[in-house]
Amino acid sequence: MIAQGLAANGAIVYIIGRRQEVLESSADEHGEPTKGKIIPIVGDITDKAGIEKIVDELKQKEGFINLLVNNAGISGPKQPSEGKNATEYKESLWKPSFEEFGDTFQTNVSSIYFVSVGFLPLLEAGTKSTKGYASSIINISSIRYDFFSKRKQKTRKERKRI
Repeated sequence: MIAQGLAANGAIVYIIGRRQEVLESSADEHGEPTKGKIIPIVGDITDKAGIEKIVDELKQKEGFINLLVNNAGISGPKQPSEGKNATEYKESLWKPSFEEFGDTFQTNVSSIYFVSVGFLPLLEAGTKSTKGYASSIINISSIRYDFFSKRKQKTRKERKRI
């Protein structure tokens, strides 16, 4: 939706992801007809070499960017929260490994940092190219954790009765 809105208003928008077919499908579906363009780039934002490759490609194509939208996010481990007391909840929530949370953290937090830092020179060039405007970064991420998968969430009215 962000890419679509920007392209509809005349922006050249690059969307980045790991799977070419998904990117092309999204660009085809949301990029026509618009004043701007949605252009897919295959890339990996979970390591510095992948980020540098993307930055270099955009530097070659455009020389600058005015807006960076970090919109990568994956769900964390799906561990139901079950228990009648704190000890039982702890046992239930203690099951995922550090590695499982590490993968999620790498995509949802570390990648945002490194992509933002990697794009700083292109953002600075964007600020210099457009008088009166500063390039910007928008960060969107996922922090979902499935605490209520096996329990019915209480409505506001039900919570007030407790």
